[in-house]
Amino acid sequence: MNDNPEIRTFSDLLRILRSRPEWLDELRSVLLTADLLELPRKFEEFIRHRYPELERRMGAQEVRLSRIERDVDQLKNDVDQLKKDVDQLKKDVEQLKKDVEQLKKDVARLKGDNFERKVREKAPSYFGRVLLRCRVISAEDLADLVDEAFEEGRITEEERLEVLRLDVLVKGKLKESKKEACLAAEVSLTVDVEDVERAARRAEVLNRLMDCPVLPVVIGERVAERACQKAEDLKVIVV
Repeated sequence: MNDNPEIRTFSDLLRILRSRPEWLDELRSVLLTADLLELPRKFEEFIRHRYPELERRMGAQEVRLSRIERDVDQLKNDVDQLKKDVDQLKKDVEQLKKDVEQLKKDVARLKGDNFERKVREKAPSYFGRVLLRCRVISAEDLADLVDEAFEEGRITEEERLEVLRLDVLVKGKLKESKKEACLAAEVSLTVDVEDVERAARRAEVLNRLMDCPVLPVVIGERVAERACQKAEDLKVIVV
């Protein structure tokens, strides 16, 4: 072999370096820095000493990540349950609102019934400014009167039922004229236009049946302004 081979091309250089490994090492030391030359050894050292620690840390991170994933899943379940609870709460609140509304109606009905009963029991005190010797005509006596008129064809079925729904009917003598008269009264905690119209309508039917004038009356703890106007129009007495 020629100790001083001639180098004409890069291929000649590669061929010589392959045949002379010691030259290749020397070339590396010339071309590469000390840090680069140390890199393979340091990497090997890292793999041997630091990689197990890195693996351990990665394992711990995976465990932590797995725990976070479980916590997230639990949180999702809790949120879903919370949504269901909120939906149920909304339904319960809606039902409660309905119950409260029904309770209000029931209480109003009871108060109205109690007020009507009080008017019947203390009729002279309520009708005293209009009538003397005030007496309540019982529901049974009123029914006898109305049914007889219906059987004789003097009133229609609709008029019969209309009068039977009257709250209170009283009889006495008018304070001013001392003439006998009846008062057909509609009783309501709050008197409105409908109460005034009912009183006028029922008194009109009774005027055809009674042997004395029947005056329409509305009685209430409160009277709506429009009811006062309607009462004035229909000549209904407001107590």
